[in-house]
Amino acid sequence: MAGAWINAVALAALALATQIAAVRSSSRRLFDEMQRGLAGYRMVLLTPASPKAAPKPPAVRPRAIAPRPLAVPDPWLLESLDSRVQGFVRDNPAIESIVTRELVRDVDSGLLDVDRLLERSSLEIVFDLDSGGEVRKPRVRKSSGVPSIDHLGLETARLLEKYQLLKSFRGARRMYISIRVGDQITVKLEGEAKNGETLSEIKTRVQGTLALLRFALAKSSAAFTLQDVTVEVKDTRISLTRVFDKQALIEYLTKVHQDETVK
Repeated sequence: MAGAWINAVALAALALATQIAAVRSSSRRLFDEMQRGLAGYRMVLLTPASPKAAPKPPAVRPRAIAPRPLAVPDPWLLESLDSRVQGFVRDNPAIESIVTRELVRDVDSGLLDVDRLLERSSLEIVFDLDSGGEVRKPRVRKSSGVPSIDHLGLETARLLEKYQLLKSFRGARRMYISIRVGDQITVKLEGEAKNGETLSEIKTRVQGTLALLRFALAKSSAAFTLQDVTVEVKDTRISLTRVFDKQALIEYLTKVHQDETVK
């Protein structure tokens, strides 16, 4: 039995070897014929280029969508203010709308955290002045992080124009308003002129206006707001800067509110 099995395996191996030899012989003949047939041709081997990754489009930052103002104004915040401030706000519809529709919204939602703003925050507004001293293109250069406060800052530029407080800066091409809250509160109004001659004229007018305002407020409790205002000229810019002691300013504003409440 074992001998029969060995014979069968040997016969199968011989048959397989014979088939392999025949295939190799046929392949050699086919290869030789191909060489003779292609001898008169020049072959160029082309390999497909590796596919290049498509360039990724630049990342698009989603635009922050400002929350909508309240459809119906809520007066509770306005009514809690000093009566003089109330009168000023009501004389300026744009400001009244911000106070009753936007500031209220941000306070109620918790977005406007007064304690946080008074701890550390900043806001910077920039706008252009045309040849007549009118405000053009007011925009937020540095946000406070609170939409209603940013909007109020933009309207401040319009108020400066309305009350003719920008007349001293006539000839400046660009203006900056900034408020920085840290260990102190720094308020700065800065103008950028086209040349040194214009800057000199602006400085003279600014100093004259500042003297008149100090005289007008001499007997007012608000007179301290114009104390220690520094006027600085550097390159093509002139700036008015007032640095407040934070605690003293907060106490003053609190006292004004309390006195009004008692009345």
